[in-house]
Amino acid sequence: MIVTPLPCGRMGNRISLAANFIAHVEKHGGTYLNLAFQPYNRYFEGTRGRLFLRYTSTKGPKPDGAARWRRPFAIRTDGWFKRDVEMDSPAFLDLERRTSILFCGIWLFRDRQAFRENADTIRRLFRPVAKWREPAEACVAAARKGADRLVAVHMRLTDYAKFNGGAWFYAPADYRRWMEQTAALYPGRTRFLLFSDAMPPVETFAGLDWQRGPGHPVSDMHSMSLCDAIIGPPSTFSGWSSFMGLVPRLQIKSRDQIVREEDFVAPET
Repeated sequence: MIVTPLPCGRMGNRISLAANFIAHVEKHGGTYLNLAFQPYNRYFEGTRGRLFLRYTSTKGPKPDGAARWRRPFAIRTDGWFKRDVEMDSPAFLDLERRTSILFCGIWLFRDRQAFRENADTIRRLFRPVAKWREPAEACVAAARKGADRLVAVHMRLTDYAKFNGGAWFYAPADYRRWMEQTAALYPGRTRFLLFSDAMPPVETFAGLDWQRGPGHPVSDMHSMSLCDAIIGPPSTFSGWSSFMGLVPRLQIKSRDQIVREEDFVAPET
């Protein structure tokens, strides 16, 4: 069994981490237990009604069987925002096979191949429940009326002032400029659906065709996944929406970045 006992940021981070472990055990066999997903369990179809997020592979135990000698537990403490831990590496797989309970650190544990192979399973598990899904779908349906395309704009206007040294913190005027550049790329009517942890005054976007998202984090995340494109700084929140809906996303990594059509990148799965 693999266990992640500690929280890692907020919803986007915690889903992304859990999804990699779920994909890993689904491919290689075994069980995954996340002790820090409780604040979000009730929002998703595959986790609601549970005290902890727990996933057991449909393959059951690891197919190579138990090692002759298994230590009761081990702790893998790397993966702390420094370098990725590749869970499909021989070293990690051997440690997992020889350990009854493997406690892992909080963030950079990845199994990209397993993630791609099990993308549909992951999407099914983390589909929002109807209470939060339906308002998002209604919001997007209303926003699409009379528009040729709907572009989500994700603005991080509070925590990003300090996160990563403020490198990805942009003013509302910056987002307005990127919206204007996006609208100029395409013929017809481009409407923007705005999402933010601190919504700017409405006059900030005067003259642009825009609407607000639903306002609840889960509904906002689902709404983004139903748009035609996503614009925003690097973030697991909008990144997860891109994955869930297979929506091309433009990551804004510098204030002087210019919006180009070729820079909208679809997720791999």
